[in-house]
Amino acid sequence: MAVEVIQHKIIKAPVPEGKVVHRVRFHSDYTDCRPVEAHWPWPHPWWCTGTYGDKVEGCIIVAYAEDVQLISKAWPEARDIEIFESGLTHYTFTDRFQPPDEWVEKFSPKVWGQWAHCGPAHRWQLILREAEEANQQIESATSAELELPEEPPKPDDFLLWWMNQAECTDMAHREDEGGLSDWPKYLTSEIRSMYGRPLRGRLWVAPEHMKICPNVPQPFCHRIDDSKGGIAFLRKDLEFVRKAPGVITDLRMNQLEERTFLNNGVSITKF
Repeated sequence: MAVEVIQHKIIKAPVPEGKVVHRVRFHSDYTDCRPVEAHWPWPHPWWCTGTYGDKVEGCIIVAYAEDVQLISKAWPEARDIEIFESGLTHYTFTDRFQPPDEWVEKFSPKVWGQWAHCGPAHRWQLILREAEEANQQIESATSAELELPEEPPKPDDFLLWWMNQAECTDMAHREDEGGLSDWPKYLTSEIRSMYGRPLRGRLWVAPEHMKICPNVPQPFCHRIDDSKGGIAFLRKDLEFVRKAPGVITDLRMNQLEERTFLNNGVSITKF
């Protein structure tokens, strides 16, 4: 399927005082995305681009930094710090990574005076218009150039799908009949791998995920039902698995939802 490539306007803004910065991304295992008080406000633009966990347990942050080692001091729970660009003398602002209020207040007085807190799409268009009037550096880039590289999954990005032999057989027959044609390939492959084999509480992990080790930690292994087998699957694919028979748990064997299977589908009674 062809991917639509869209042209975007971007603003290149010089880093103050001629400083050189890195653009980094990291996970912060804390619900508050802000830096600690000693490093607040952070001297360069930063954004919370998402959260993760069964409930909101952490934040994904993109930030500019002069010294990457200071990230761990400003965000003590930071991990998986990844540098995307180094030696930068300009910030790049886009409709997704918009300039912070401090920058807007200083460099876009018309926007700040009347529209600083309007919706993000409207805010960005007003910033662009004022930047053009002030002859600031505006460039064009494609959507592909603006995307951050996709990071590989981590153990916490997985859930476990447990089935008994009858349920696994049912899913294998559905696959035979073409009923799983829209499912991710790794999931249908593991259904086939599990089908007809002794389950004994074992876990099936797709070859491409083996090194990530989405396994049940030893203290929780006693909770596994020997009559079932499990498949490790990515949280982003929950929409497929939750429509199928079986039980869904996290890696600590906590059940995520209770489901009732009706003639016309699945009723989810708890999540």
